[in-house]
Amino acid sequence: MLRVFISYSHYDDRFRDELDSHLSALRREGLIEVWYDQEMLGGDELDATIHEQLETADIIVLLVSARFIKSHYCYDVETTRAMDRHRSGTARVIPVIVDPCSWQSLPLATLKVLPHDGKAVSQFSNQNEAYVQIVAEIRRAATLSPRSQAGPRSPEASQGATLPSDTPPTRSSPRIRKSFSDRDRDLFGEEALGYIAAHFEASLAALERADADIETRFRRRDDATFTAAVYVQGTLRAECKIWYAPRGSLGGLGIAYSDDPSSTNRFNEQLFIEDDGYTIHLRLLGMTSVGATPGPMTKEQAAAYYWDLLLRRLN
Repeated sequence: MLRVFISYSHYDDRFRDELDSHLSALRREGLIEVWYDQEMLGGDELDATIHEQLETADIIVLLVSARFIKSHYCYDVETTRAMDRHRSGTARVIPVIVDPCSWQSLPLATLKVLPHDGKAVSQFSNQNEAYVQIVAEIRRAATLSPRSQAGPRSPEASQGATLPSDTPPTRSSPRIRKSFSDRDRDLFGEEALGYIAAHFEASLAALERADADIETRFRRRDDATFTAAVYVQGTLRAECKIWYAPRGSLGGLGIAYSDDPSSTNRFNEQLFIEDDGYTIHLRLLGMTSVGATPGPMTKEQAAAYYWDLLLRRLN
């Protein structure tokens, strides 16, 4: 489980509160835990507590606005330290533009900002669409992190502390091994493809509602294949084909992604269907990921990852 630190101006508390609500799904999946200053208890030392949380965060989300930039604490203290940690590779900084402001000349402009194309959250006619984009990016960052499979860490553990040798090991419920048949894998693959297709269809519709210049197309070719396309002012800007690849094709059983819907054998990425003797899951081949290939993925994580591949074509 990764730690997410939210830096924001109290003038933008409504944006922080709404983002916190949208992050609930990631919490329920055990991917993240979220901290911001309102989590402090009475009697906590303000500077020391914020410093500790900032230093142990894996993902630092900056809610950027004119009030945020004006704030000495938000910008000069929290953002400066966040950018230092990002450059050193010890944390990932995700800037979120919540209100239109002059952020383009700031150091954070060297990072990919959200929502996509720097459109501020407040400029969306339905702001939920903006939060869906933001949460999808945080999910992707959490999924790809090499620490995503680790459990919650204490501040001491994040600084390299070790448990005393006489500390008893934590006991957990025993896991029961199971043998999975080809039919089990087929059913899992079909269910995963169906979920990804539904995610794309809903997300494409949301894009259209969010921007009058955008039109989309979703088409099921058959039970095992669907295509998606995004047009901006009538010009095709992004498209893809996603299909269930049976055994013996594309290197094995899985769900493939291609940015060329006309191709029958070319793909940009593939999700393998495999099991560890306990559960069936998806594993990314890693052709499009940056850094280490992520570990096991749920169908929800896979849908968000493939959706992000399509959105990259719009940037």
